[in-house]
Amino acid sequence: MTSPDQYREAAFVLRDDWDGSVIRNSIIHAPDGDLDGVFIENCSDVTIEDTTIDVTGRATVLENADVTTSNVSYDVSEDTDWSVGDDGDGFENDPSRLQIVAADDADAFEYSFTVDGRVEHATYGDYPSNPDASSGDSIVENDDGTYTVTGVVAGYAGDDKRWGGDSYRFTREFAAFSLDGPAAVTIDGQAVDTAELVSTDDSTGDDGTGDSGTGDDGTEHMLRVIAADDADAFEYSLTVDGRVEHVTDGDYPSNPDVSPGDSIVENGDGTYTVTGVVAGYAGDDKRWGGDSYRFSGELLGVSKEGPADVLLNGDAIDPDEYTVEPDRTLRVIADDDADAFEYNFTVDGPIGHATDGDYPSNPDVSPGDSIVENGDGTYTVTGVVAGYAGDDKRWGGDSYRISGAIVSIGLEGPGTVLVDGETVDPDEYGLPNRLTIIGTGTSSTFEFSVDGELKSDPNVSDDGDLVPGSSVEGTVTDGVKGFRFDGEIAYFQFEGEAGVYLNGQQVEPTLLDTDEDPVLRNWILLEGDGNETEYSFTASGHVRKSPDLGPVEANDVIDGTAVEGVTDDETDGYRFSGGLLSMNVQGSADLRFNGN
Repeated sequence: MTSPDQYREAAFVLRDDWDGSVIRNSIIHAPDGDLDGVFIENCSDVTIEDTTIDVTGRATVLENADVTTSNVSYDVSEDTDWSVGDDGDGFENDPSRLQIVAADDADAFEYSFTVDGRVEHATYGDYPSNPDASSGDSIVENDDGTYTVTGVVAGYAGDDKRWGGDSYRFTREFAAFSLDGPAAVTIDGQAVDTAELVSTDDSTGDDGTGDSGTGDDGTEHMLRVIAADDADAFEYSLTVDGRVEHVTDGDYPSNPDVSPGDSIVENGDGTYTVTGVVAGYAGDDKRWGGDSYRFSGELLGVSKEGPADVLLNGDAIDPDEYTVEPDRTLRVIADDDADAFEYNFTVDGPIGHATDGDYPSNPDVSPGDSIVENGDGTYTVTGVVAGYAGDDKRWGGDSYRISGAIVSIGLEGPGTVLVDGETVDPDEYGLPNRLTIIGTGTSSTFEFSVDGELKSDPNVSDDGDLVPGSSVEGTVTDGVKGFRFDGEIAYFQFEGEAGVYLNGQQVEPTLLDTDEDPVLRNWILLEGDGNETEYSFTASGHVRKSPDLGPVEANDVIDGTAVEGVTDDETDGYRFSGGLLSMNVQGSADLRFNGN
Protein backbone atom coordinates (compact mmCIF):
# COMPACT_ATOMS: atom_id res chain seq x y z
CA MET A 1 0.00 0.00 0.00
CA THR A 2 1.14 3.53 -0.70
CA SER A 3 -0.52 6.05 1.60
CA PRO A 4 -0.45 9.80 2.25
CA ASP A 5 0.49 11.22 5.61
CA GLN A 6 -3.03 11.67 6.94
CA TYR A 7 -2.33 11.97 10.67
CA ARG A 8 0.73 12.55 12.79
CA GLU A 9 2.84 12.47 9.61
CA ALA A 10 2.48 8.69 9.34
CA ALA A 11 1.77 6.64 6.24
CA PHE A 12 -0.70 4.27 7.92
CA VAL A 13 -2.84 5.10 10.98
CA LEU A 14 -4.97 3.13 13.44
CA ARG A 15 -6.74 5.17 16.11
CA ASP A 16 -9.27 4.65 18.88
CA ASP A 17 -10.58 1.12 19.44
CA TRP A 18 -9.45 -0.69 16.30
CA ASP A 19 -8.74 -3.59 18.64
CA GLY A 20 -7.72 -6.87 17.06
CA SER A 21 -6.62 -5.27 13.78
CA VAL A 22 -4.12 -7.18 11.63
CA ILE A 23 -1.69 -5.69 9.10
CA ARG A 24 -0.46 -8.65 7.06
CA ASN A 25 1.33 -9.27 3.74
CA SER A 26 1.62 -5.53 3.06
CA ILE A 27 4.13 -3.03 1.79
CA ILE A 28 3.81 0.38 3.45
CA HIS A 29 5.69 2.87 1.30
CA ALA A 30 6.02 6.64 1.79
CA PRO A 31 8.70 7.96 -0.57
CA ASP A 32 8.16 11.69 -0.06
CA GLY A 33 8.36 13.97 2.92
CA ASP A 34 9.46 13.07 6.42
CA LEU A 35 6.99 10.36 7.42
CA ASP A 36 6.75 7.62 10.00
CA GLY A 37 5.44 4.24 8.86
CA VAL A 38 2.64 3.05 11.17
CA PHE A 39 0.99 5.16 13.91
CA ILE A 40 -1.22 3.27 16.38
CA GLU A 41 -3.09 4.96 19.24
CA ASN A 42 -5.61 3.65 21.79
CA CYS A 43 -5.76 0.16 20.28
CA SER A 44 -5.07 -3.28 21.74
CA ASP A 45 -4.24 -6.72 20.35
CA VAL A 46 -2.94 -5.30 17.04
CA THR A 47 -0.72 -7.51 14.88
CA ILE A 48 1.78 -6.47 12.19
CA GLU A 49 3.23 -9.46 10.34
CA ASP A 50 4.83 -10.39 7.03
CA THR A 51 5.03 -6.69 6.14
CA THR A 52 7.64 -4.36 4.66
CA ILE A 53 7.81 -0.77 5.96
CA ASP A 54 9.76 1.64 3.75
CA VAL A 55 9.62 5.21 5.11
CA THR A 56 12.00 8.06 5.88
CA GLY A 57 10.97 8.30 9.55
CA ARG A 58 10.31 5.79 12.31
CA ALA A 59 8.90 2.40 11.37
CA THR A 60 6.27 2.32 14.13
CA VAL A 61 4.99 4.93 16.59
CA LEU A 62 2.79 3.63 19.40
CA GLU A 63 0.71 5.56 21.95
CA ASN A 64 -1.28 3.55 24.50
CA ALA A 65 -1.19 0.55 22.19
CA ASP A 66 -0.66 -3.22 22.53
CA VAL A 67 1.06 -4.39 19.35
CA THR A 68 2.77 -7.62 18.31
CA THR A 69 5.04 -7.74 15.25
CA SER A 70 6.61 -10.65 13.40
CA ASN A 71 8.59 -10.93 10.17
CA VAL A 72 8.62 -7.18 9.60
CA SER A 73 11.34 -5.82 7.31
CA TYR A 74 12.39 -2.28 6.49
CA ASP A 75 13.52 -2.27 2.87
CA VAL A 76 11.99 -2.83 -0.56
CA SER A 77 13.29 -4.44 -3.73
CA GLU A 78 14.85 -2.16 -6.31
CA ASP A 79 12.46 -3.33 -9.04
CA THR A 80 9.28 -2.44 -7.15
CA ASP A 81 7.10 -0.06 -9.16
CA TRP A 82 6.24 2.94 -7.00
CA SER A 83 4.75 5.19 -9.70
CA VAL A 84 1.73 7.19 -8.53
CA GLY A 85 -1.06 9.09 -10.19
CA ASP A 86 -1.53 9.18 -13.95
CA ASP A 87 2.13 9.62 -14.81
CA GLY A 88 2.88 6.15 -16.10
CA ASP A 89 6.34 7.10 -17.29
CA GLY A 90 7.55 8.11 -13.82
CA PHE A 91 10.61 10.26 -13.22
CA GLU A 92 14.01 9.46 -14.64
CA ASN A 93 15.48 9.94 -11.14
CA ASP A 94 14.02 9.80 -7.63
CA PRO A 95 12.00 13.02 -7.30
CA SER A 96 12.28 15.55 -4.51
CA ARG A 97 9.32 17.22 -2.82
CA LEU A 98 9.10 21.01 -2.84
CA GLN A 99 6.75 22.86 -0.48
CA ILE A 100 5.88 26.55 -0.54
CA VAL A 101 4.05 27.59 2.64
CA ALA A 102 2.81 31.15 3.05
CA ALA A 103 3.32 33.02 6.30
CA ASP A 104 0.24 32.70 8.53
CA ASP A 105 -0.90 36.30 8.03
CA ALA A 106 0.10 36.69 4.36
CA ASP A 107 -2.35 37.97 1.76
CA ALA A 108 -2.64 35.91 -1.42
CA PHE A 109 0.45 36.22 -3.62
CA GLU A 110 1.98 34.56 -6.66
CA TYR A 111 5.07 32.38 -6.95
CA SER A 112 6.82 30.77 -9.89
CA PHE A 113 9.78 28.52 -10.54
CA THR A 114 11.40 26.73 -13.46
CA VAL A 115 13.22 23.39 -13.39
CA ASP A 116 15.23 21.71 -16.14
CA GLY A 117 13.69 18.33 -15.33
CA ARG A 118 10.26 16.87 -14.66
CA VAL A 119 7.70 18.38 -12.28
CA GLU A 120 4.18 17.42 -11.18
CA HIS A 121 1.58 18.44 -8.61
CA ALA A 122 1.86 16.60 -5.26
CA THR A 123 -1.81 16.06 -4.50
CA TYR A 124 -1.35 14.23 -1.19
CA GLY A 125 0.33 14.88 2.16
CA ASP A 126 0.76 18.29 3.76
CA TYR A 127 -0.01 21.36 1.64
CA PRO A 128 -1.15 19.50 -1.49
CA SER A 129 -1.20 21.30 -4.82
CA ASN A 130 -4.64 20.91 -6.38
CA PRO A 131 -5.01 22.58 -9.79
CA ASP A 132 -8.71 21.68 -9.87
CA ALA A 133 -9.37 23.72 -6.73
CA SER A 134 -6.80 26.45 -7.40
CA SER A 135 -7.00 27.53 -11.03
CA GLY A 136 -3.93 29.73 -10.55
CA ASP A 137 -1.64 26.70 -10.16
CA SER A 138 -0.25 25.53 -13.50
CA ILE A 139 2.68 23.62 -15.01
CA VAL A 140 3.85 24.58 -18.50
CA GLU A 141 6.45 22.76 -20.61
CA ASN A 142 8.79 25.23 -22.31
CA ASP A 143 10.37 24.90 -25.77
CA ASP A 144 13.81 24.20 -24.27
CA GLY A 145 12.63 21.18 -22.28
CA THR A 146 12.28 23.00 -18.97
CA TYR A 147 9.05 23.29 -17.00
CA THR A 148 7.65 26.42 -15.35
CA VAL A 149 5.24 26.33 -12.42
CA THR A 150 3.10 29.30 -11.42
CA GLY A 151 0.77 29.33 -8.45
CA VAL A 152 -0.93 31.33 -5.73
CA VAL A 153 -0.81 30.81 -1.96
CA ALA A 154 -2.21 32.73 1.00
CA GLY A 155 -1.64 32.61 4.74
CA TYR A 156 -3.64 30.22 6.89
CA ALA A 157 -3.33 30.29 10.69
CA GLY A 158 -5.17 27.03 11.41
CA ASP A 159 -3.79 23.55 12.01
CA ASP A 160 -5.13 21.92 8.84
CA LYS A 161 -2.13 21.46 6.55
CA ARG A 162 -4.30 21.20 3.45
CA TRP A 163 -4.33 25.00 3.31
CA GLY A 164 -1.74 27.74 3.15
CA GLY A 165 0.75 26.12 0.80
CA ASP A 166 1.44 24.05 -2.32
CA SER A 167 3.66 21.03 -2.96
CA TYR A 168 5.33 19.61 -6.08
CA ARG A 169 7.52 16.65 -7.01
CA PHE A 170 10.45 17.47 -9.28
CA THR A 171 13.85 16.37 -10.57
CA ARG A 172 17.00 18.15 -11.75
CA GLU A 173 17.97 21.78 -11.06
CA PHE A 174 16.17 25.13 -10.73
CA ALA A 175 16.59 27.63 -13.54
CA ALA A 176 14.49 30.36 -11.87
CA PHE A 177 12.54 30.95 -8.65
CA SER A 178 10.47 33.92 -7.49
CA LEU A 179 8.14 34.69 -4.58
CA ASP A 180 5.89 37.74 -4.45
CA GLY A 181 5.15 37.37 -0.74
CA PRO A 182 6.46 35.92 2.55
CA ALA A 183 6.78 32.13 2.55
CA ALA A 184 8.86 29.24 3.83
CA VAL A 185 10.27 26.97 1.13
CA THR A 186 11.43 23.43 1.89
CA ILE A 187 12.86 20.60 -0.20
CA ASP A 188 12.36 17.13 1.26
CA GLY A 189 11.56 18.75 4.59
CA GLN A 190 14.65 20.97 4.71
CA ALA A 191 14.35 24.75 4.65
CA VAL A 192 16.08 26.40 1.71
CA ASP A 193 16.91 29.93 0.63
CA THR A 194 15.31 30.50 -2.78
CA ALA A 195 18.13 32.87 -3.71
CA GLU A 196 20.52 29.92 -3.55
CA LEU A 197 18.38 27.49 -5.55
CA VAL A 198 19.26 28.85 -8.97
CA SER A 199 22.64 27.50 -10.10
CA THR A 200 25.37 30.04 -10.93
CA ASP A 201 29.08 29.63 -11.58
CA ASP A 202 30.09 31.54 -8.45
CA SER A 203 27.37 30.52 -6.04
CA THR A 204 29.55 28.80 -3.48
CA GLY A 205 31.08 30.60 -0.54
CA ASP A 206 34.59 30.12 0.78
CA ASP A 207 34.04 29.77 4.49
CA GLY A 208 31.97 27.74 6.88
CA THR A 209 29.33 30.41 7.44
CA GLY A 210 29.07 31.91 3.99
CA ASP A 211 26.23 32.00 1.52
CA SER A 212 26.07 28.27 0.95
CA GLY A 213 25.31 25.76 3.65
CA THR A 214 26.13 22.75 1.51
CA GLY A 215 29.37 20.82 1.42
CA ASP A 216 31.23 19.35 -1.51
CA ASP A 217 28.68 16.55 -1.86
CA GLY A 218 25.76 19.00 -1.90
CA THR A 219 23.98 17.30 1.01
CA GLU A 220 22.35 19.72 3.40
CA HIS A 221 20.69 19.05 6.76
CA MET A 222 18.52 21.09 9.11
CA LEU A 223 18.96 20.94 12.90
CA ARG A 224 16.67 22.61 15.43
CA VAL A 225 16.93 22.99 19.19
CA ILE A 226 13.50 23.78 20.72
CA ALA A 227 13.30 24.47 24.45
CA ALA A 228 10.49 23.05 26.58
CA ASP A 229 7.72 25.62 27.08
CA ASP A 230 8.58 26.37 30.72
CA ALA A 231 12.37 26.06 30.49
CA ASP A 232 14.66 28.76 31.84
CA ALA A 233 17.40 29.96 29.49
CA PHE A 234 20.15 27.37 28.99
CA GLU A 235 23.08 26.71 26.68
CA TYR A 236 23.47 24.10 23.97
CA SER A 237 26.22 23.19 21.53
CA LEU A 238 26.64 21.05 18.43
CA THR A 239 29.60 20.01 16.30
CA VAL A 240 29.56 18.99 12.62
CA ASP A 241 32.32 17.92 10.26
CA GLY A 242 31.17 20.27 7.49
CA ARG A 243 29.92 23.77 6.86
CA VAL A 244 27.19 25.28 9.05
CA GLU A 245 25.15 28.47 8.97
CA HIS A 246 22.37 30.23 10.86
CA VAL A 247 18.83 29.80 9.52
CA THR A 248 17.37 33.28 9.87
CA ASP A 249 13.90 32.66 8.40
CA GLY A 250 11.09 30.19 8.92
CA ASP A 251 10.25 28.56 12.27
CA TYR A 252 12.68 29.00 15.18
CA PRO A 253 15.23 31.16 13.35
CA SER A 254 18.74 31.57 14.73
CA ASN A 255 19.59 35.25 14.83
CA PRO A 256 23.08 36.07 16.12
CA ASP A 257 22.33 39.80 15.93
CA VAL A 258 19.49 39.44 18.45
CA SER A 259 21.04 36.60 20.47
CA PRO A 260 24.78 37.28 20.82
CA GLY A 261 25.18 33.94 22.60
CA ASP A 262 24.64 32.10 19.31
CA SER A 263 27.97 31.60 17.54
CA ILE A 264 29.66 29.37 14.95
CA VAL A 265 33.38 28.64 15.36
CA GLU A 266 35.67 26.86 12.89
CA ASN A 267 37.88 24.41 14.79
CA GLY A 268 40.70 24.19 12.26
CA ASP A 269 40.24 20.47 11.53
CA GLY A 270 37.31 20.73 9.13
CA THR A 271 34.72 20.73 11.92
CA TYR A 272 32.57 23.58 13.17
CA THR A 273 31.04 24.07 16.62
CA VAL A 274 27.84 25.98 17.32
CA THR A 275 27.06 27.34 20.77
CA GLY A 276 23.79 29.02 21.60
CA VAL A 277 21.16 29.84 24.20
CA VAL A 278 17.43 29.02 24.14
CA ALA A 279 14.60 29.51 26.61
CA GLY A 280 11.05 28.21 26.85
CA TYR A 281 8.20 30.06 25.12
CA ALA A 282 4.59 28.94 25.59
CA GLY A 283 3.05 31.06 22.83
CA ASP A 284 2.23 30.15 19.25
CA ASP A 285 4.85 32.36 17.58
CA LYS A 286 7.54 30.02 16.27
CA ARG A 287 10.10 32.81 16.07
CA TRP A 288 10.84 32.20 19.76
CA GLY A 289 11.84 29.27 21.92
CA GLY A 290 14.34 27.63 19.57
CA ASP A 291 17.19 27.98 17.08
CA SER A 292 17.75 26.44 13.64
CA TYR A 293 20.88 25.72 11.59
CA ARG A 294 21.73 24.32 8.17
CA PHE A 295 24.83 22.16 7.82
CA SER A 296 26.57 19.73 5.53
CA GLY A 297 28.54 16.65 6.46
CA GLU A 298 28.00 14.56 9.58
CA LEU A 299 26.59 15.58 12.94
CA LEU A 300 29.33 14.65 15.41
CA GLY A 301 28.03 15.87 18.75
CA VAL A 302 25.08 17.53 20.49
CA SER A 303 24.82 18.70 24.09
CA LYS A 304 22.17 20.68 25.94
CA GLU A 305 22.06 21.95 29.50
CA GLY A 306 18.28 22.11 29.79
CA PRO A 307 15.06 20.42 28.59
CA ALA A 308 14.64 20.62 24.81
CA ASP A 309 13.74 18.68 21.70
CA VAL A 310 16.52 18.31 19.13
CA LEU A 311 15.26 17.73 15.58
CA LEU A 312 17.45 16.55 12.69
CA ASN A 313 15.69 17.02 9.35
CA GLY A 314 12.40 17.07 11.26
CA ASP A 315 13.06 13.87 13.26
CA ALA A 316 13.58 13.96 17.03
CA ILE A 317 17.01 12.58 17.94
CA ASP A 318 18.67 11.57 21.19
CA PRO A 319 21.67 13.87 21.80
CA ASP A 320 23.33 11.07 23.77
CA GLU A 321 23.70 9.17 20.49
CA TYR A 322 25.83 12.02 19.12
CA THR A 323 28.86 12.42 21.36
CA VAL A 324 32.20 13.98 20.53
CA GLU A 325 35.24 12.75 22.39
CA PRO A 326 37.15 15.73 23.78
CA ASP A 327 40.00 16.72 21.50
CA ARG A 328 43.41 15.68 22.72
CA THR A 329 46.78 17.13 21.80
CA LEU A 330 49.44 14.89 20.28
CA ARG A 331 52.92 16.37 20.13
CA VAL A 332 56.11 15.09 18.49
CA ILE A 333 59.31 16.73 19.84
CA ALA A 334 62.73 15.94 18.36
CA ASP A 335 65.72 15.47 20.66
CA ASP A 336 67.83 18.64 20.87
CA ASP A 337 70.66 17.37 18.64
CA ALA A 338 68.56 15.32 16.21
CA ASP A 339 68.91 15.75 12.47
CA ALA A 340 65.67 16.22 10.54
CA PHE A 341 63.60 13.04 10.43
CA GLU A 342 60.11 11.95 9.43
CA TYR A 343 57.29 10.82 11.71
CA ASN A 344 53.76 9.55 11.11
CA PHE A 345 50.72 8.57 13.10
CA THR A 346 47.19 7.37 12.37
CA VAL A 347 44.00 8.11 14.35
CA ASP A 348 40.49 6.73 13.85
CA GLY A 349 38.98 10.21 13.97
CA PRO A 350 39.54 13.74 12.61
CA ILE A 351 42.89 15.49 13.07
CA GLY A 352 43.73 19.19 12.92
CA HIS A 353 46.97 21.19 12.96
CA ALA A 354 47.52 22.95 16.30
CA THR A 355 48.85 26.26 15.03
CA ASP A 356 49.19 28.04 18.37
CA GLY A 357 50.84 27.27 21.70
CA ASP A 358 54.06 25.29 22.11
CA TYR A 359 55.50 23.44 19.11
CA PRO A 360 52.82 24.50 16.61
CA SER A 361 52.30 22.55 13.41
CA ASN A 362 52.37 24.94 10.47
CA PRO A 363 51.92 23.30 7.05
CA ASP A 364 52.56 26.65 5.33
CA VAL A 365 56.08 26.81 6.79
CA SER A 366 56.75 23.06 6.76
CA PRO A 367 55.24 21.62 3.56
CA GLY A 368 56.22 18.11 4.67
CA ASP A 369 53.47 18.15 7.32
CA SER A 370 50.23 16.75 5.91
CA ILE A 371 46.94 15.19 7.05
CA VAL A 372 45.36 12.57 4.78
CA GLU A 373 41.91 11.01 5.12
CA ASN A 374 42.22 7.29 4.37
CA GLY A 375 38.62 6.57 3.39
CA ASP A 376 37.94 4.13 6.25
CA GLY A 377 37.31 6.69 8.98
CA THR A 378 40.99 7.01 9.89
CA TYR A 379 43.38 9.91 9.24
CA THR A 380 47.16 9.77 8.85
CA VAL A 381 49.66 12.54 9.58
CA THR A 382 53.14 12.63 8.08
CA GLY A 383 55.62 15.30 9.07
CA VAL A 384 59.24 16.28 9.61
CA VAL A 385 60.92 17.58 12.78
CA ALA A 386 64.52 18.43 13.68
CA GLY A 387 66.33 19.11 16.94
CA TYR A 388 66.46 22.64 18.37
CA ALA A 389 68.50 23.46 21.46
CA GLY A 390 67.08 26.91 22.12
CA ASP A 391 64.30 28.01 24.45
CA ASP A 392 61.81 29.05 21.76
CA LYS A 393 59.10 26.39 21.74
CA ARG A 394 57.97 27.30 18.25
CA TRP A 395 60.75 25.05 16.91
CA GLY A 396 61.80 21.45 17.29
CA GLY A 397 58.37 19.83 17.30
CA ASP A 398 54.85 19.66 15.87
CA SER A 399 51.45 19.52 17.59
CA TYR A 400 48.03 18.27 16.46
CA ARG A 401 44.50 18.10 17.83
CA ILE A 402 43.10 14.58 17.57
CA SER A 403 39.79 12.87 18.29
CA GLY A 404 39.29 9.13 18.43
CA ALA A 405 41.78 6.41 19.23
CA ILE A 406 45.42 6.37 18.14
CA VAL A 407 45.99 3.46 15.79
CA SER A 408 49.75 3.70 15.23
CA ILE A 409 52.76 5.99 15.72
CA GLY A 410 56.07 5.83 13.89
CA LEU A 411 59.29 7.83 14.42
CA GLU A 412 62.34 7.60 12.15
CA GLY A 413 64.60 9.53 14.50
CA PRO A 414 65.15 10.29 18.20
CA GLY A 415 62.22 12.11 19.76
CA THR A 416 59.42 12.14 22.31
CA VAL A 417 55.67 11.72 21.74
CA LEU A 418 53.24 13.26 24.23
CA VAL A 419 49.46 12.94 24.43
CA ASP A 420 47.91 15.69 26.55
CA GLY A 421 51.32 16.28 28.09
CA GLU A 422 51.96 12.64 29.04
CA THR A 423 54.82 10.75 27.37
CA VAL A 424 53.67 7.66 25.47
CA ASP A 425 55.55 4.75 23.92
CA PRO A 426 54.99 4.66 20.13
CA ASP A 427 55.57 0.90 20.13
CA GLU A 428 52.41 0.39 22.21
CA TYR A 429 50.26 1.64 19.32
CA GLY A 430 51.51 -0.67 16.60
CA LEU A 431 49.11 -3.60 17.11
CA PRO A 432 46.22 -3.63 14.62
CA ASN A 433 43.27 -5.05 16.62
CA ARG A 434 41.42 -3.43 19.52
CA LEU A 435 39.25 -5.22 22.08
CA THR A 436 37.28 -3.02 24.48
CA ILE A 437 35.09 -4.15 27.39
CA ILE A 438 32.69 -1.51 28.79
CA GLY A 439 31.28 -2.04 32.28
CA THR A 440 27.55 -1.59 32.87
CA GLY A 441 27.36 -1.37 36.68
CA THR A 442 27.50 -5.05 37.57
CA SER A 443 30.62 -7.18 37.76
CA SER A 444 31.68 -8.95 34.56
CA THR A 445 34.69 -11.27 34.31
CA PHE A 446 36.74 -12.11 31.24
CA GLU A 447 39.71 -14.20 30.24
CA PHE A 448 41.19 -14.56 26.78
CA SER A 449 44.35 -15.35 24.85
CA VAL A 450 45.61 -14.56 21.36
CA ASP A 451 48.09 -16.30 19.08
CA GLY A 452 50.13 -13.12 18.68
CA GLU A 453 51.28 -10.16 20.75
CA LEU A 454 48.95 -8.64 23.38
CA LYS A 455 49.19 -5.29 25.19
CA SER A 456 47.04 -2.92 27.19
CA ASP A 457 45.43 -0.24 25.00
CA PRO A 458 46.91 3.15 25.94
CA ASN A 459 43.81 4.88 24.53
CA VAL A 460 41.71 3.46 27.40
CA SER A 461 41.97 5.15 30.79
CA ASP A 462 41.71 1.97 32.91
CA ASP A 463 44.81 -0.24 32.99
CA GLY A 464 44.37 -3.79 31.74
CA ASP A 465 45.05 -6.73 34.08
CA LEU A 466 47.78 -8.26 31.96
CA VAL A 467 49.22 -11.70 32.53
CA PRO A 468 52.74 -12.22 31.11
CA GLY A 469 52.64 -13.60 27.61
CA SER A 470 49.66 -13.43 25.27
CA SER A 471 46.81 -13.99 27.76
CA VAL A 472 44.76 -11.63 29.91
CA GLU A 473 42.09 -11.91 32.57
CA GLY A 474 40.23 -9.32 34.57
CA THR A 475 37.02 -7.87 35.99
CA VAL A 476 35.11 -4.76 34.98
CA THR A 477 32.17 -3.08 36.72
CA ASP A 478 31.79 0.61 35.85
CA GLY A 479 35.03 1.26 34.03
CA VAL A 480 36.53 0.30 30.69
CA LYS A 481 39.23 -2.24 29.85
CA GLY A 482 41.04 -2.02 26.53
CA PHE A 483 43.58 -4.21 24.76
CA ARG A 484 45.50 -4.32 21.50
CA PHE A 485 46.71 -7.45 19.79
CA ASP A 486 47.76 -9.00 16.52
CA GLY A 487 46.87 -12.44 15.24
CA GLU A 488 43.62 -14.19 16.18
CA ILE A 489 41.72 -14.71 19.43
CA ALA A 490 42.46 -18.31 20.39
CA TYR A 491 40.36 -18.50 23.57
CA PHE A 492 37.68 -16.29 25.12
CA GLN A 493 35.71 -16.82 28.34
CA PHE A 494 33.19 -14.22 29.52
CA GLU A 495 30.48 -13.87 32.17
CA GLY A 496 28.36 -10.78 32.82
CA GLU A 497 26.52 -7.94 31.08
CA ALA A 498 29.41 -5.73 29.98
CA GLY A 499 29.56 -4.66 26.35
CA VAL A 500 32.36 -6.28 24.34
CA TYR A 501 33.64 -4.46 21.24
CA LEU A 502 36.12 -5.70 18.63
CA ASN A 503 37.61 -2.96 16.45
CA GLY A 504 34.74 -0.63 17.33
CA GLN A 505 31.82 -3.05 16.72
CA GLN A 506 29.83 -4.73 19.48
CA VAL A 507 30.17 -8.52 19.37
CA GLU A 508 28.76 -11.65 20.94
CA PRO A 509 31.69 -12.63 23.22
CA THR A 510 30.94 -16.37 23.14
CA LEU A 511 31.73 -16.37 19.40
CA LEU A 512 35.10 -14.62 19.55
CA ASP A 513 37.07 -17.88 19.56
CA THR A 514 34.93 -19.53 16.85
CA ASP A 515 34.70 -19.26 13.07
CA GLU A 516 31.21 -17.71 13.30
CA ASP A 517 30.83 -13.97 12.67
CA PRO A 518 30.55 -12.41 16.16
CA VAL A 519 29.41 -8.92 15.10
CA LEU A 520 25.93 -7.83 16.27
CA ARG A 521 24.97 -5.90 13.16
CA ASN A 522 21.35 -4.99 13.95
CA TRP A 523 20.04 -2.74 16.69
CA ILE A 524 16.74 -1.84 18.28
CA LEU A 525 16.02 1.23 20.41
CA LEU A 526 13.02 2.04 22.62
CA GLU A 527 12.78 5.70 23.61
CA GLY A 528 10.57 6.34 26.63
CA ASP A 529 8.28 9.37 26.76
CA GLY A 530 7.74 9.51 30.53
CA ASN A 531 5.00 6.86 30.65
CA GLU A 532 5.75 3.25 31.51
CA THR A 533 6.03 0.97 28.49
CA GLU A 534 6.49 -2.79 28.68
CA TYR A 535 8.08 -4.55 25.74
CA SER A 536 9.36 -7.92 24.63
CA PHE A 537 11.01 -9.21 21.48
CA THR A 538 12.72 -12.28 20.10
CA ALA A 539 15.62 -12.43 17.65
CA SER A 540 16.84 -15.32 15.55
CA GLY A 541 20.45 -14.79 16.61
CA HIS A 542 22.37 -13.52 19.63
CA VAL A 543 21.16 -10.50 21.68
CA ARG A 544 23.12 -8.20 23.97
CA LYS A 545 22.22 -5.04 25.83
CA SER A 546 24.24 -2.22 24.26
CA PRO A 547 25.86 0.27 26.65
CA ASP A 548 26.54 2.68 23.78
CA LEU A 549 22.80 2.85 23.01
CA GLY A 550 21.33 3.04 26.52
CA PRO A 551 21.80 2.09 30.19
CA VAL A 552 21.71 -1.52 31.37
CA GLU A 553 19.01 -1.95 34.05
CA ALA A 554 17.97 -4.81 36.32
CA ASN A 555 14.38 -4.92 35.00
CA ASP A 556 15.58 -5.51 31.42
CA VAL A 557 16.10 -9.27 31.10
CA ILE A 558 17.66 -11.30 28.28
CA ASP A 559 16.88 -15.02 28.29
CA GLY A 560 18.63 -16.64 25.35
CA THR A 561 17.27 -14.85 22.29
CA ALA A 562 14.22 -13.43 24.11
CA VAL A 563 14.15 -10.00 25.75
CA GLU A 564 11.70 -8.45 28.23
CA GLY A 565 11.99 -4.93 29.55
CA VAL A 566 10.33 -1.78 30.87
CA THR A 567 11.09 1.83 30.02
CA ASP A 568 9.55 5.11 31.13
CA ASP A 569 11.72 8.17 30.48
CA GLU A 570 14.97 6.43 29.54
CA THR A 571 16.26 4.80 26.37
CA ASP A 572 16.77 1.03 26.14
CA GLY A 573 19.02 -0.22 23.36
CA TYR A 574 20.03 -3.68 22.17
CA ARG A 575 22.22 -5.09 19.42
CA PHE A 576 21.55 -8.49 17.89
CA SER A 577 22.38 -10.81 15.01
CA GLY A 578 19.95 -12.50 12.67
CA GLY A 579 16.40 -11.22 12.23
CA LEU A 580 13.70 -9.80 14.49
CA LEU A 581 11.17 -12.63 14.87
CA SER A 582 8.56 -10.93 17.08
CA MET A 583 8.00 -7.66 18.91
CA ASN A 584 5.36 -6.69 21.48
CA VAL A 585 5.04 -3.18 22.87
CA GLN A 586 2.46 -2.12 25.46
CA GLY A 587 2.70 1.61 25.96
CA SER A 588 3.74 4.75 24.14
CA ALA A 589 7.53 4.46 23.71
CA ASP A 590 8.98 5.16 20.27
CA LEU A 591 10.52 2.14 18.57
CA ARG A 592 13.48 2.39 16.20
CA PHE A 593 15.02 -0.51 14.30
CA ASN A 594 18.29 -0.02 12.39
CA GLY A 595 17.50 3.71 12.03
CA ASN A 596 13.79 3.34 11.16
